[in-house]
Amino acid sequence: DWPAEARRAAVELSADREDDSLTVKLLATCRAYFAQHPVDRVLSKDLLAFLNAQEEEPWNTFNHGDGMNARQLADRLKPYGIASRTMREGTERAKGYYAEDFADAFARYLPALSSSPPAAVVTA
Repeated sequence: DWPAEARRAAVELSADREDDSLTVKLLATCRAYFAQHPVDRVLSKDLLAFLNAQEEEPWNTFNHGDGMNARQLADRLKPYGIASRTMREGTERAKGYYAEDFADAFARYLPALSSSPPAAVVTA
């Protein structure tokens, strides 16, 4: 029984790690959005359009190639304390995210952004 139990535990732990790494990748892509669009908030539909347009990322493969949807985005961000809120865009109300709500998750789970390129290493 012990080998079977160990294998089950290993498979379960690997699945969690894969899911965690995908969510960290999502955080990184969200940070890229805010870096490219210096705004204090983003509507869910605009963030999803950005995510699903990233050809090298997995978001556009969600839902059989239709891309990630608002519920999937919210579910992946929820463990990091990031939740969508109702905001106004002109006269319309829509769900979206405030940049400040991402700050803690960016600081905890992503490497710091460097403003200068890494120094060259010289070996003798």
